Amino acid sequence: MKNQTGFSLIELIVTMVVVALTMTMVVPGVQQFMQSNRLVSQLNMLSSSLAAARSEAVKRNLRAVACPTTDGTSCNTTNGAGWETGWLVFLDRNNNFALNEVAGSCAEAATSGDCLLMSQQALTGGTTLRAAGGIVGALGYDGTGGVFCKNGTGAAQACAAASTFFTICDARGASGARGLAISNTGRASVIDKQPNATSLSCP
Repeated sequence: MKNQTGFSLIELIVTMVVVALTMTMVVPGVQQFMQSNRLVSQLNMLSSSLAAARSEAVKRNLRAVACPTTDGTSCNTTNGAGWETGWLVFLDRNNNFALNEVAGSCAEAATSGDCLLMSQQALTGGTTLRAAGGIVGALGYDGTGGVFCKNGTGAAQACAAASTFFTICDARGASGARGLAISNTGRASVIDKQPNATSLSCP
């Protein structure tokens, strides 16, 4: 008759302790990895939206604007409004940084009314997405693909490179923050520091 072998109680306890210790080391790393991936993914969503705005501005030789929104139909004009609640991308035919749609305004032959190109829903995961001081409530592109910013009086002006960027944060705060810088030619790039090389900050 063969003897059956198995784990002794002590061996089982040791195994469980080793597994528990391994999990305490691995799980935080996995969580950080997932949080970082979510932030980059959400920044890529914004980058794609801005690229679409730039493309349509060039294609139609019209101004295209991106702005934060809370209702999916109008720009949130509150000073310092967060973009984590969602954003709009639209052709701004009357150049007033506000979405004024009329029937048929998205048709190729349309000459009046604004055309809503995209409405992004609120971001998930407790994320904050804020524009730096150079982006006062909206960011736009002209027919050449160049970027322009809205100033405090609501007029278009050249963007200051040092303050034309977005910062996205989660519960980790500044240690996990990422940014999206917009060049004068309208190109977007993910950054881990401000354009002036100082650290990103979170609200």
